[in-house]
Amino acid sequence: MNPTSLYAGAIYASSITIARRCGVPIPWRIAAVFFLLTVGFLFKPMFLPVVSFPADVVQVITPWGSYNATNRDRVSRFDLQDVTMQFVPWAHQAREAWRSGHLPLWNALSGCGYPLLGNAQSAAFSPLLLSTLPLPLGYAETAQAAMKMLAAMTFMYLFCRRRSGEMQSVAGAVAFGLGTFMQVWLHFPHTAVAMFLPAVMLHIDLVMERATFARVLFGGVIWFCILAAGHPETAALVGICAALFTLWKWNANALAAVASLLLGVLFAAPIVATFVEALMRSQRLAEVNASPLGVPYSEFSSLVQLLQPRAYGLPMTPEIICGFVGVAGIAAGLVVVAGIITGRRWRSNEAFLVFLALFALWIMANLPPLHLEYRSLARSILSPRMRLLWSFAVAALIAPALDRPAWSRAALAGVALTVVVIAYPATRFDTGTLLLMIPSAVVLAAMLVPRRELVIAATAFELWFNIGSFNVAVPVTAMYPRTPLISALERLRDEAREPFRIAGLGGAFFPNVQAMFGFEDVRVHDPMANERYVQMLRTTSGYTAKEYYAKFNDPDTPLLDVLNVRYMVTDPGYAMHDQDRYALIYDGHDGRLWQNRHVRPRFFSGDATVKIMESRGDAYELDVEARREAIVESSIARYPGWRIDPPFKRLTVHGALLAFVVPKGHSHVHVRYVPRTFWFGTAISLLSLGALIPLRRRMATLRGSSQCTEDS
Repeated sequence: MNPTSLYAGAIYASSITIARRCGVPIPWRIAAVFFLLTVGFLFKPMFLPVVSFPADVVQVITPWGSYNATNRDRVSRFDLQDVTMQFVPWAHQAREAWRSGHLPLWNALSGCGYPLLGNAQSAAFSPLLLSTLPLPLGYAETAQAAMKMLAAMTFMYLFCRRRSGEMQSVAGAVAFGLGTFMQVWLHFPHTAVAMFLPAVMLHIDLVMERATFARVLFGGVIWFCILAAGHPETAALVGICAALFTLWKWNANALAAVASLLLGVLFAAPIVATFVEALMRSQRLAEVNASPLGVPYSEFSSLVQLLQPRAYGLPMTPEIICGFVGVAGIAAGLVVVAGIITGRRWRSNEAFLVFLALFALWIMANLPPLHLEYRSLARSILSPRMRLLWSFAVAALIAPALDRPAWSRAALAGVALTVVVIAYPATRFDTGTLLLMIPSAVVLAAMLVPRRELVIAATAFELWFNIGSFNVAVPVTAMYPRTPLISALERLRDEAREPFRIAGLGGAFFPNVQAMFGFEDVRVHDPMANERYVQMLRTTSGYTAKEYYAKFNDPDTPLLDVLNVRYMVTDPGYAMHDQDRYALIYDGHDGRLWQNRHVRPRFFSGDATVKIMESRGDAYELDVEARREAIVESSIARYPGWRIDPPFKRLTVHGALLAFVVPKGHSHVHVRYVPRTFWFGTAISLLSLGALIPLRRRMATLRGSSQCTEDS
């Protein structure tokens, strides 16, 4: 039985109940509409034994298949492979750590180890991940996707409802929550941040009106959720939007909005501190200066898909189509612009939304005077994720546009101009069939009808028609199925007395995927991986780290012995050249497994006997018997936070691996990962929470004194 619908529904109902008790004006009937729409978009994954991410992508690699063009064409959505190859394995590691009673701080399963929390995309402390721990992994992914859609629609409704009617606000919420940005990146950490953008804007709107302790705290909680959600680039983009809105509405309460941001950073201090430490040592930072210049997807053929993703016969690339929120948003923008000009409402919220949409469009089109040649960090923030700001602004404009009479001159002009704008690209591209335009035509017709429920229904259908099948349903059994080769590796691991690592030759056992079975792999596929470690692989083994499918192509390198690689996984039929070094211990249709006879243990020394008493990936207990002062080498990537007890002198060997010096005689050594940045950040968070109590009392006293003064 798939419990996803019941579980997600219970969490959403509980959240709405708490919000209503706190005075948040969201009717149950509106919440029910949002839940039913979410169920409609995710019907199969919420009720049947299927998942809504492309779990079958693993069929393109050994031991499930072979890496070739034919296999890539057979899987559901190869263009969303990051979900299967990266995000789900990282989430699995975080879940397993929490379930075993350990903090998810260290990733021992990839690249000889690096901080799991330092890779923000693991989202190890995200409320979304924590709230779905009771569910099996596949169903947890669907539940998180559903909660993203529900949160996006609910927060957008509340933001729009501040100044617009109920049904009008629902229309804007549906456009944003079911729009292509949310749907394309539904299982990516992008949307775990993006769903809070309307909440941030709502918070700023509220605190600028009146700064209270509750509103400042609400903002702090939202910013914590954003920072914990797992995508710093999108969080930075939300920060840019928040800064622009704060400047737009600047008044005496603006510092309260800034205080909320600072409060959120303090709450998330252990996450932020660990991420910053990892970033300074990461591949991502090292590759910035080497990355090509330019703004991708800024050409006309990419921008026109903001109007229609399917109608112009253009390829539906995820990065390009993720800005469409329905044709109602285009018409609404034109209607609101006319209203701003005629009413001279230059400082209104609607004027800001128009400015935000134009600002986002200007950046996406890479036009002067904002024409810049961005490097990778800036590009990852500004494009294509700038489509988030476009999607939010255009969707939010729907509510004020629908507040106007259906047959007003502004509404008629907006609909007419929208037809012209959408029709123009059809003169330059092969439009295929006019049937693709029918859902949009229905939306435009509905905007001229007084019943706004028709716009909601038509927009929901239009979005489903264009993007509803993007996240295909895949049987849950396709999630990393266990093959005979994997079972053989599991038996070898269970029988082993000491920990060991594996490596795949060529494309076999893509890095991260092996983590689903608890195998430690020396390869790594993560931009936040330790640059010194990756550089060691490049220089000593020809490791192709720049390729998406990072590969070991040299099984003869002695480095594999030092890295504790006991088994090599290869494609079926592959023959090792060095038969003295490698023994074939498994040969099947799903691949071959070779034992490395020259492998070194996890800890070793030429002048001492080292015995591992206990091991846990991030903690080891060793007995060392040294004939003289000796260096004990390890295959653990050296990283700040590794502690040696007693505090023996620490060294770095092979450019990236941890080692230490022991004295002559017997030593009982503990080697543990205890990151100071995390625990220092945790202390800051706890102190910040403790400071809230006297701060609330102080604000209540000041408010009481102010009230007494006004009464007198």
